[in-house]
Amino acid sequence: MREADDEKNALGYHLHRAFAALTETLHGELRAAGLSLTHPQFSVLQAVSRKPGLSQNGLARETGKDGAAISRSLNYLEKRGLIRRAAINGCTKGVFLTQQAEELRPLLDDAIRKTLARACAGMEPDEARTLVRLLEKIPAALHEAAPRG
Repeated sequence: MREADDEKNALGYHLHRAFAALTETLHGELRAAGLSLTHPQFSVLQAVSRKPGLSQNGLARETGKDGAAISRSLNYLEKRGLIRRAAINGCTKGVFLTQQAEELRPLLDDAIRKTLARACAGMEPDEARTLVRLLEKIPAALHEAAPRG
């Protein structure tokens, strides 16, 4: 098999293409809802919604984004009044959604719901559930296999 064929059959190639398509579709859905958010900003809001009080480092781990992307996202979201940072235990700053962000939750949830519906349009429900289960195994396997320093 040629090298180009190997690349097209590689898991990373397909994951990258799927991620790019999902990100582009999500941006379109967010714009259609009148929300000017990038994927990292959306990811931060989603993570803070699931785990209020995460630190900047915690958000980086949770979203898979680097510290610089998280910092830029937090600064933008704070200026827009969508998050607030507050001290936890007197030192670490945790990130929390504001009331304004909470009010946007239905729009954010609708954008992700529409994106995922479009992504799974050609799948049977069992196929979509299997895909999710398989994707969940990747980070778990990689985190377990990661060298401990």
